Amino acid sequence: MATPGELIGTVARALDVSEVTVGVYYRKLREAGLVTKGGRGRSAPRSTHLDATRLLIAILTSDTGKDAAAETERFGGLGLVYSGEGVELLGITDNEFDKLDFESALSRILSLISNPELNSFLKNADYPIHVSVQSDASAEIQFSGFEAFYGRPPRHLMQKPIIWPLARPLPMSKGIITLRLVEGSPLAQIAACIGTGMRAP
Repeated sequence: MATPGELIGTVARALDVSEVTVGVYYRKLREAGLVTKGGRGRSAPRSTHLDATRLLIAILTSDTGKDAAAETERFGGLGLVYSGEGVELLGITDNEFDKLDFESALSRILSLISNPELNSFLKNADYPIHVSVQSDASAEIQFSGFEAFYGRPPRHLMQKPIIWPLARPLPMSKGIITLRLVEGSPLAQIAACIGTGMRAP
């Protein structure tokens, strides 16, 4: 399992964001008590899938580090408003998944895809998995045809927003819907950094 420093480095490389920037986000989450705390060096704590989830949500949703904790809590707590069928591919029943908020669902998925059997598939950039957030305080998880929407009805199915690269994000405007998205290969790298979680089905 990774130390916070290793997690920060992995997330920075996976998302093509500077390590200094990711470190600022992590520090703000730590100060708010949202990620694992501990010492440095040999006494450094081991990061969890929830730590990785919250760091990922912070980077996807926050324009600056100062907003990281508040936005992570706001988006992470979004409830499910619609889900498709077939999440059993990840070893979770539809009924189980329907009880998870955005943060819990993403953490569960990172835990599952940290398993080498699933992780190797996700390192293919064409594999159909992605996690996205929108500036209207909604989010989506999609995996191999399964879709789960949080916070608002899936309006973007009717009106597709522009997708901006995570490495050069525009401000999360409230006037024009902005969408930020991370796909399979980066998610696989982040999950693998934490270590094997649940067994693949």
